[in-house]
Amino acid sequence: MQISPLMRGFAAEVREADLGCIDNRASAKLCELFRQFAVLVLPGQENTTRDQLRNFASLFGTPSECGDITNIGEGGNIMPPESLDARYTRGNSLWHMDMLVLDKPPLAAMLLARELPAKGSGSTQFADLQQAWRSLPAHRRLALRRLRAAHTMETIRHKMGITDSDELRSEYSPGEHPLVCVDPHSGQPTLFFSAHTSHIVGTSPQASAAVLDELLETVTQDQHVYTHEWRLGDLLLWSNRRAMHRVLPYAYKSERRRLWRMEVVGDKRPSSVRPWWVSLWRRQRI
Repeated sequence: MQISPLMRGFAAEVREADLGCIDNRASAKLCELFRQFAVLVLPGQENTTRDQLRNFASLFGTPSECGDITNIGEGGNIMPPESLDARYTRGNSLWHMDMLVLDKPPLAAMLLARELPAKGSGSTQFADLQQAWRSLPAHRRLALRRLRAAHTMETIRHKMGITDSDELRSEYSPGEHPLVCVDPHSGQPTLFFSAHTSHIVGTSPQASAAVLDELLETVTQDQHVYTHEWRLGDLLLWSNRRAMHRVLPYAYKSERRRLWRMEVVGDKRPSSVRPWWVSLWRRQRI
């Protein structure tokens, strides 16, 4: 495999990776790379099957079922823009992490490009929540580490412009996690919020909105964002505990876009960052 960094410490391209025959050495190398980089780009995977994609996902944990992220309906035609499925799909244009409403959100996610719109449209952006966290002043990091955030599906659906009460209603209960968590891949602190985040627990609506707006502005600054312009056969793997993502606009009504999608299922709840003196005390006791 040939490794080329795309964004220092955050994104890298892995060429000559044959998902049809990953041996133990290649598996170990890919897992090592995923501890170093939150986003891995594997080009040239247009012949990869769903079973091979599932086997690849299993290197990093328990894979989900393989689904589609697409504007194409069951009949093979582009979905009417006013349909509920189309409106849900357009929610991917919001900066988000996947399914923070769950007690154990996905550890990682991946997309494989099968059909793409015109060159230069429908790109996907990733924001480095870990690097954004490090960029904050020390006193701000200390204050944020004490906070917890609540997440609901209704919140992101409302941001998508859905107002009907039946369409807003979700089968998922609200979730709650520390605002700053430990990234299980790198072991480092990272911000943990999304378009699903409704509020900061224990604060007024005004104060909560101010914190979330401030953090979103910080993490989406250019120096924290990698933009991927898709090519057919590109496979992207990213950490759902460190990277926020969104799709950029494309001609949704006229251009077909279809990507296979799979998750690595979460096996543990996101853990908060312990103060330095807790770790020191534990080492001394041992």
